[in-house]
Amino acid sequence: MGLLDEDLARLYGVKTHRLNEQVKRAFVRMRRLLVSQDEPSRRLATLEDRVGVHDRELVAVLDAIRLLRDYPVPSKRKIGFMRPDEPNGLADHD
Repeated sequence: MGLLDEDLARLYGVKTHRLNEQVKRAFVRMRRLLVSQDEPSRRLATLEDRVGVHDRELVAVLDAIRLLRDYPVPSKRKIGFMRPDEPNGLADHD
């Protein structure tokens, strides 16, 4: 069972209609304060835009890393001179 406005008014020693007036005024002040504070709203929007841009950039970087990871590794060849009669570059030694 919650407190009713009559109970709160009695607790604070005021009439019920005065308590209700003050509650309404408090909400109106709070709403005005929140509406007048457009700077935090702008900053939040800017931050959301930045995060969106960074997310797209991070996805591009991760895609590039995946391409590098999945790129086939060329087979290793022996370093040195290869004779035309040796297809793999290795001489047959008897």
